[in-house]
Amino acid sequence: MQGEPGKPLSGIGVLLTRTRAQAASLAAGIGALGAEVFVVPTVSVEPVEDPEGLRQAISGIGSYDHLVFTSVNGVSFFLERMEGTGLQPGTLPSALCVGSRTAAAWEAGGGRVAAVPERFTAAELARTQGKDLSGRSYLVLRPEKVSTPLGDLLRERGAAVDEVVLYRTITPPTGGSDLGDLLDRGVVDVVVYASPSAVRGALEMAGGPERIGRIPALCIGPTTAQAAREAGLARVTHPTDHTVEGIISRLLAMAGELGQRR
Repeated sequence: MQGEPGKPLSGIGVLLTRTRAQAASLAAGIGALGAEVFVVPTVSVEPVEDPEGLRQAISGIGSYDHLVFTSVNGVSFFLERMEGTGLQPGTLPSALCVGSRTAAAWEAGGGRVAAVPERFTAAELARTQGKDLSGRSYLVLRPEKVSTPLGDLLRERGAAVDEVVLYRTITPPTGGSDLGDLLDRGVVDVVVYASPSAVRGALEMAGGPERIGRIPALCIGPTTAQAAREAGLARVTHPTDHTVEGIISRLLAMAGELGQRR
């Protein structure tokens, strides 16, 4: 997406590492501000074929105080698994959601939302439940790999927690040549990462941190930022508001610095 001259992000190349559908809102927002937008997905998701413990959890789902979703993908895969069970999302326990978009996805599917933390992290979500969770139970519906063990955070407060792995993240088999071409051309001034897995995927596709690690990394939140630093990326930042709007605000604040990179 070619940027428009005379706009605050004019001449700044922004690489988005999500799928085009997931990146659409951010791409449109920064494109309207003049950024040159490149989209190369560095991570994709696939469902777990037969999630361990899911059938048992569904059969006793009324016993949980809350369902817990950590992403829109988790909501989507759970709704797919609910088809044919005879259960309706609106009759299920209300959900705790890490993020407003995750909450909106669950509500759009007919479910009820009990809490969304102000800061979209697992630790903040656990804090919304208080310090003593004795006698309370949760069903955490999550990806295969997690950076913050939300289930453990709830257990530390005395809760009974069941966890079901619904999907896994993988590095797409294609896209490496597209990323390599952008890096070779030197047109990327900042890379936006929305998850630790996106960081890992970008490094894998780039063949390590040597080239992509020198480019400023704008991460959605502190967990992803920590993963970026641990992976060897040198210039890492994140907004205090872990949303698309927060990313845009931070890009605008960085515009002067980024515009001097070329």
